Amino acid sequence: MLLGYADAIDIIGIDRRSVEEAFVPFKREAAKIGLTINTAKTKYLVAGRARGSAVQAKILYEQMPVIYIYVINSTASKDPRLYECPINRIPQRTDKKFVGSIDCETDSSPRHWTLRGVTLLCDIK
Repeated sequence: MLLGYADAIDIIGIDRRSVEEAFVPFKREAAKIGLTINTAKTKYLVAGRARGSAVQAKILYEQMPVIYIYVINSTASKDPRLYECPINRIPQRTDKKFVGSIDCETDSSPRHWTLRGVTLLCDIK
């Protein structure tokens, strides 16, 4: 993938080798018209794998399916593997905008999501 800016080009690939291979044509074409690549400013950023899954870019918002909420009167204890996800009306966390929370199943530990400040945003009409 190529991202072009006024004074820079970002080449994004799945590994360093694919990025370097994609860079070769740019270097060759730049040399044809008398341009040089400033190697002092050339940077490679390699995102590896964390715990067996691909590292993702920082995702600020992700679509969720519609969740219908209903009340169950229960005395059973809460499963510690569930993430108690807060529900807010706006992204800023304040008591005034807090709606409630739901228990979400997760592949990671609940602490993983708590440390990242994950919350659900809802539309109240």
